[in-house]
Amino acid sequence: CPGAEFAFGLYDLDWDTFAQNLDGHFTRCPAVEETGIKSTVCGPESFTPDHKPLVGPWPYLDGLYLSCGFNSMGMMLAGGVGQELADWIVSGSSTRDIFSMDPRRFHADCIHNANWVQHTTHESYAKTYAVVFPHDEPLAGREMRKSAVHQDLINNGCILQARHGFERPGWFSPSSQSRPLPYDFYGAYAEPDSAWRLGTAYNNKSIPKHDHHNYEQLINGDLSFDFGQSFSNVAAECLACRTHAVVFDQSYFGKFMVQGPKAQAFVNFVAAAGAPKKLHRTTYTPLCNDNGGVEADLTITRLADDSFYFVAGGLTCSRDWEWLRAAAARDPIFLQDDNLIMR
Repeated sequence: CPGAEFAFGLYDLDWDTFAQNLDGHFTRCPAVEETGIKSTVCGPESFTPDHKPLVGPWPYLDGLYLSCGFNSMGMMLAGGVGQELADWIVSGSSTRDIFSMDPRRFHADCIHNANWVQHTTHESYAKTYAVVFPHDEPLAGREMRKSAVHQDLINNGCILQARHGFERPGWFSPSSQSRPLPYDFYGAYAEPDSAWRLGTAYNNKSIPKHDHHNYEQLINGDLSFDFGQSFSNVAAECLACRTHAVVFDQSYFGKFMVQGPKAQAFVNFVAAAGAPKKLHRTTYTPLCNDNGGVEADLTITRLADDSFYFVAGGLTCSRDWEWLRAAAARDPIFLQDDNLIMR
């Protein structure tokens, strides 16, 4: 594995892999084959689990800002991202909505799991030019975070969706029990001894492609810009909600507790709507930065005079938590003598 000294270094070209693209190039432009190749340039590019760069504060080291993971998009985005990052460092907040680049969009359990990072990054690269359908689901990095009723949901035909590393209920197919199978890299390493590219953990073995993947087939049935095959199932669920008693699994949401003598002062400091005034009342409110920009929107419930319960969206909960933690750190009074306890 190359170290820091490898910056801007190059690799020897893997001709076996490159030939897959070269053959097509020769077909489209025969003159290239006749002319020959004088030299090659083969260097590494940086990719992320969702194919988007990392721009903004790193949540695990205060004061560290990232601007990396662009792969070939760095040449296109450098100017605008550089200006945005400079403003961010100076003011403490981004001036535009670039959540899709924010490093805090990933859950800690995911990015600290090497297999999750490798598998999801491979899939995002493999689907670079795939049509982006609104109801597609990843096959890599599944079952990282699960609710207490995860298996019960599967036993009852639930087709789960991956969001922020969490397996949340999507819709039900009562006639089948289906869950994502271990990631097979879409058969890219099915040939004998081809998995060496994935590192020593695979011991140069092959990774066979699944002969049958029921979950993938069900998801493929929804790959449409029209109503997918699950539409009638979802319609039945909606009608059941209207005419019967139903249970919603909201384990996916982020939940935070803010307690202590300065808890109410802190809530009033960060929440535009202020703290709920009565016990057991809930307020839906944005959290705003110094420029009046919205950093989050969530609910806050007063559990006691000095205790508040925050519920944030599942997709943004990691970022929301880090923003709250950073907001508390701005005023020393919140960090003194257990004035504020956040968990």
